[in-house]
Amino acid sequence: MNSIRGRLLLYLVPALLVIYSLTAWRVLTVTAHEAEEVFDAELAHFARIVLNLTHHELQEEQKKTDIDDSQSVLPAITGHLFQGVLKPNAPGGTDNSAPGHPYELKLVFQIWTTSNQEVFRSDGAPTKRLSENNSGFTNNSIGQRGWRVFSISDDALGITIQVGEDNAVREELVAQIISNMFAPLLLGLGLIVGLVWILVGWGLTPTRKLTTVVTQRDRDHLEPIKTSDTPSELLPLVQSLNALLSRLKRALDNERRFTSDAAHEIRTPLAGLKLQAQVALGAADDTTRRTALRSIDQAVDRTMRLVEQLLTMARYDSGLPRTAIQQVDLNNVAADVIAQIEPSARSRNIELTLLRDAKASAPGDLGMLQVMLRNLVDNAVRYNHANGSVEIRLRQKGREVILEVSDTGPGIAEQHRTAVFDRFRRLAHHDGNGTGLGLSITARIVELHGGRISVTERPGGGAQFTVTLPRD
Repeated sequence: MNSIRGRLLLYLVPALLVIYSLTAWRVLTVTAHEAEEVFDAELAHFARIVLNLTHHELQEEQKKTDIDDSQSVLPAITGHLFQGVLKPNAPGGTDNSAPGHPYELKLVFQIWTTSNQEVFRSDGAPTKRLSENNSGFTNNSIGQRGWRVFSISDDALGITIQVGEDNAVREELVAQIISNMFAPLLLGLGLIVGLVWILVGWGLTPTRKLTTVVTQRDRDHLEPIKTSDTPSELLPLVQSLNALLSRLKRALDNERRFTSDAAHEIRTPLAGLKLQAQVALGAADDTTRRTALRSIDQAVDRTMRLVEQLLTMARYDSGLPRTAIQQVDLNNVAADVIAQIEPSARSRNIELTLLRDAKASAPGDLGMLQVMLRNLVDNAVRYNHANGSVEIRLRQKGREVILEVSDTGPGIAEQHRTAVFDRFRRLAHHDGNGTGLGLSITARIVELHGGRISVTERPGGGAQFTVTLPRD
């Protein structure tokens, strides 16, 4: 399920149903139990009322007749008492034929002597004794009906009062109570599910707003998304999106700048090539033609170098591939670079020196590190004085590796030492064969490897480039 709302409802609704069902079952069970307790209390209370009335009327009748034997006056007392007071349609008594409640006449009672003789029974009471016990609660079946019976005895009077309630009536009452409670519980469950649906939708409002904000963006609208009102759950996502937008903006800016600079830089040598070609085509003698062709050859070399460095810069702008990282011995890299540039240095009688350090190794891309060092050494040779020297020194300091390339050339003025790493930046005293990209590529490679680069004045004159790379 790809919907967040669907997932939340899939997890929440079954959990709520289980918890709600268990709670409802517990409530209904406790309610049914408490209802049974109330009905039992009514049985006991009614039995004591009958017993107290019987005892009171017996005392009054004994006083009138001066008869001490309670057994002799008991039938008359109970007949008079219950026919006139508790029995419906009592002769000479109040007409109670219309009950006050549908279940009022479902409660029956019997009065028995200790010799197991029936003294009295109420309307609806079975002719058989309700229970064989003389005290306490019992469950008994008489015919097809089940009874809940409470019995209480009075030894002084020699009687047992038994009050019974039809179990069918009890079950009907309990069922009615439970049904009256179940309907609101079921309605509440529906309301909870609906409320969860609404609240989940309301809770997902920030995600819909974020979707709208991102959808409305285009390639020219790459500013960071505001995080002031962003919920904490979405904050990491928004921060990641902002980081992505920042990288994308930087990449697009680099692309625009690269396209603009490349178009400008390539236009100049192409214009020179066209001019020299026109000169060669219009030359009247071989000497002029050969001079023009030689200039075309040199211009093609410069253009090829420019295109190669432009492609290198474009490739390195995309970042450092993680799969290309390995532990690189910078001593071997420096030795290979010196071997490549040594013919050019020898032609100008420039001495190349390498000071090694066995611990000078760093993680990175071997090809990139070779390009970085070759650019530094090539510049040191190219812009050095004839009969000069170039020194490459490697050393390890703590958790860093330091690479120094120094020359005996004219050096770089302090005000240009930062700008020298900008793209297409050429110094005035340098020849026109450079592209102005070598040091920019070098600085980018150092940045991708988590290092830093700087240029200072070499003691005794000249320039010294210092590259610091992390060993980890």
